[in-house]
Amino acid sequence: MQTLDLSYNQITDISFLASLTRLQTLYLSDNQITDISFLASLTTLQTVNLSDNQITDYSFLASLTRLQALDLSYNQITDISFLASLTTLQTLDLSNNQITDISSLLPFLQIENPLPVSLNRGDDINKLNLYDNPVNIPPLEIVQQGNAAILNYFDDLEKQGREYLYEAKMLIVGQPRAGKTSLRYKLFDQQKALPVEEETTRGIDIQALEFQVVDPEGNPRTFTYNVWDFGGQQIYQSTHQFFLTHRSLYVLVLDTGKDSIGNDDSTMNYWLQAVELLGNNSPMLLLLNQKNERPFTLDLGPKKARFVFLKKEFEIDLNALIPQTEAYKSAQDRAFKTFREDVETELKRLPLVGFPMPRNWVKIREALQQRSLQEPYIYRQEYSTLCAAHDVTDYEKQCELSRIFHDLGVFLHFQDHAALEEFIILRDVWATDAVFAVLDSPVVIKQEGRFTDRDLASIWTEKGYEASVHTKLLALMKQFELCYQVEDSSPRAYILPELLADKPPEGYQWIPQNDLPLQYRYDFMPKGILTRFIVRLHRHIAQDTTGQQLVWKSGIVIAGSALDCPNTRAEVTEAWDSKQLLIRVQGKFPKELMGKLTHDLDAINNAFFKPASHDPTSQKSRWYKMIPCTCRTCTDNPDKYYYDYSELLERKEYGKNTIECKRKPFEAIAINELLDGVFSRNATRQTQHSRPDSEREPVETRPKKIFISYSHKDECEFKDEIVSHLASLRNQDLIESWTDRQLESGQWDAQIEAAMEEADIFLLLITHNFLASEYINSKEIRTAYRRYKEGKAKIFPVICDACKWQLQPVTKDEREFNETLQKEMYVWLGKFQAFPKDALPIKNWPNKHDGFLDVIDQLEKYL
Repeated sequence: MQTLDLSYNQITDISFLASLTRLQTLYLSDNQITDISFLASLTTLQTVNLSDNQITDYSFLASLTRLQALDLSYNQITDISFLASLTTLQTLDLSNNQITDISSLLPFLQIENPLPVSLNRGDDINKLNLYDNPVNIPPLEIVQQGNAAILNYFDDLEKQGREYLYEAKMLIVGQPRAGKTSLRYKLFDQQKALPVEEETTRGIDIQALEFQVVDPEGNPRTFTYNVWDFGGQQIYQSTHQFFLTHRSLYVLVLDTGKDSIGNDDSTMNYWLQAVELLGNNSPMLLLLNQKNERPFTLDLGPKKARFVFLKKEFEIDLNALIPQTEAYKSAQDRAFKTFREDVETELKRLPLVGFPMPRNWVKIREALQQRSLQEPYIYRQEYSTLCAAHDVTDYEKQCELSRIFHDLGVFLHFQDHAALEEFIILRDVWATDAVFAVLDSPVVIKQEGRFTDRDLASIWTEKGYEASVHTKLLALMKQFELCYQVEDSSPRAYILPELLADKPPEGYQWIPQNDLPLQYRYDFMPKGILTRFIVRLHRHIAQDTTGQQLVWKSGIVIAGSALDCPNTRAEVTEAWDSKQLLIRVQGKFPKELMGKLTHDLDAINNAFFKPASHDPTSQKSRWYKMIPCTCRTCTDNPDKYYYDYSELLERKEYGKNTIECKRKPFEAIAINELLDGVFSRNATRQTQHSRPDSEREPVETRPKKIFISYSHKDECEFKDEIVSHLASLRNQDLIESWTDRQLESGQWDAQIEAAMEEADIFLLLITHNFLASEYINSKEIRTAYRRYKEGKAKIFPVICDACKWQLQPVTKDEREFNETLQKEMYVWLGKFQAFPKDALPIKNWPNKHDGFLDVIDQLEKYL
């Protein structure tokens, strides 16, 4: 026996397998196995899957030196030193474990053909997958940059020696006048008088505090933490998304005074959910500011059960902490000292605190800190000179270190943004003050968010910002999607959507007319989703007959003409109190326009609701894309039922073809009908179930034309094979396939172009040869993407051999922000659904014909 699959059982003892010394493939996932010592004798094994078990000792695997694929996901592994001898592995899945230190994996990164490290869920083919592990050596900011960054970290650690980073961020949040600034004052000086009304925080105030700690080597160290005091006014809340960072300590301040703003359950829930979402479950302390000794009345038990990051609560009167004053109370003094001790304890527990850094990195960090005391920013050349002075001379390493410092919050450097790549902001508060100066400007507020270059110059010059940095600061606001430039404006003007009018323009009214609706619903709706959408889609804002743009703070009307959807428009409105975004589309191409709008909204939602790299299930707040029901009850009903889009896809994946409407008479609706009714790009089939047969329009039945794009080096191995497997679909007149072997003599380029212009489906046979073909990249992929954008064709990458295909550009005309790499990139091939299932290369299937068969099965769903 060479292959054995015992997965998904309740097996606890499998020592009986010890005699199967010829086994090459063994699947034991999803069992209750604790002891695998018997595996040491099965030295012929090449593939082993031990995922989702209860094994504690994996050292016996060290003798399996022929292993090529090893899956140890979903266990409780902490020590991976046993892997050092298994460098022949071509796939290693360590996802969903408890690994903190990956130094034992260095042998895998130092071999001639190293496994690329991945932090992406399910990315486990020809990769070393570390998804969902609490890795902190090196920090995830380094790991996510890839193998070279990891090697550089450990190499510098060995050459330069190590220092320990004792630096963190504490954020004080809450409603206006709750006592946030009072708390900051008391943390710095308990004797300091409380701030007066005029000293309320506008935007963000930042100050540094220190206390003493001891490092792992017994040396005394100074722990520095920056206290961020956030303005609680609603105008500032949409900008908090940029500053509520992960791996920080949060203090939520609520007050018990009669004049408190938002001292209620919904307000507390808002801040708890904001920190859960934007702070990625960073620890939080709750300070209840007892104004005039008034007690706090909210029940905290359910809150602490729901929000596990809420560590402790303290009831303290911040006005009773100064000795020898009438308000002073010794009990309050003791309570505040306990609070301060807990602050320091929680800070010391933060993930990156005390982690080892190469000594020269720390020296560079210290030099930058000193420089920030003198000036708020430097230019890239100055940064390079500073790095070189501390033995980081290689330009790529300087860029890499800059990304790490940016991610760690040492400074702001958007090195992949053309307008900001030469500009490094050392002092965050300097930049945030510039942004808030515009938000607070009476001129901009009076003009409902509109401002010109002259307005900016006046605002920023008055605040002490020299003219040379104004364009940089404006670029920063655009980078954060806080404002957009008005097209063809003279003088040049910009709009801050946060300051737009509260109501639609006078005279505007959306008149329903065969509307195609869709909803986004949120467990928690963060501020700024719609305003970012307005910034992204500002070029497509519709106008009324007077030329007035149809946009306001909570709504926007989109004209589809420039989005290849003529005579079509959409209204997108925010119902923040009910935590919904509502979309209505009407006109000639409603489905096409709906697809384009939801593409951008999905990207914005994913950016807000990005799960933690470790324990993503802890993120309880979600967003839902809701599809309208098309049953007879709901079709013309304004109170129609909506289905969760993700649930529909999940039901399809498990072979369910229908879903029941929750409205009487509970009609069963075809899932494909629901999806195609909203998103189908080829409107050849309309929802007709409610119409008699005599009125139904004929459905187009012509064969779909398939263009097969491939490298000639792969002709025999992959192209000929897939053509053969497509035979049954051709014989049923479901498809017509075309390859360049059908070329007639002469004018071959024109014939290829003609075939591409007629294609309904592009099958791209992906190999390293395909990626290296200049003709494919310059002609075939570009044409495929253009026709896809026109709504005339679909693109399906068919992964034939292992290669880095996901980042392959499909156009040189469009860029999008890549969340994984955190940079603007040409639209990439990985955005398209790939065949076979899970993008497993056909060459890696035990029987490649099973791989081709899966491609055909997947393709059938789209015919």
